Amino acid sequence: MKKAIIIALALCATLSFASCGKTENTDDTTTEKAVETAETEAASSDEVGVAGTYEGVHSKFVGADEWEEEPFSIVLNADGTGTFKRDDFEFDLNYTIDGEDFEMTEKFGKAINEYKGTLKDGELHIYTGGEPDDELAYEYVLVKAD
Repeated sequence: MKKAIIIALALCATLSFASCGKTENTDDTTTEKAVETAETEAASSDEVGVAGTYEGVHSKFVGADEWEEEPFSIVLNADGTGTFKRDDFEFDLNYTIDGEDFEMTEKFGKAINEYKGTLKDGELHIYTGGEPDDELAYEYVLVKAD
């Protein structure tokens, strides 16, 4: 009798493991494609309208008295990507714009910097390292060249 119970339990265990096998879920692929499409469409008129090259006017720590005159520029593409050129480097970036509110994430290797600011009448003000009124925040001012 014990052998029959052991065999029955082993058979149940084997069948339960077999029923937990991985199944292919096509809904995930469909969802990913829908998200990609939505992100592409999100490069809406806001991003398309701001696309172009922005040349640096000046930059400084908010609490500093004098502006730095090092050359820098930002290229914004209509798809929400771009390049921040400064300090003899080019940093890949992603950006979003909502009205005049501008947000940007810069990537260089594993380093990620986040910027917030405004874009109005072709003039871009961005800040990193804090809010615009924080003395340790760094401010960049650029104007659209195109």
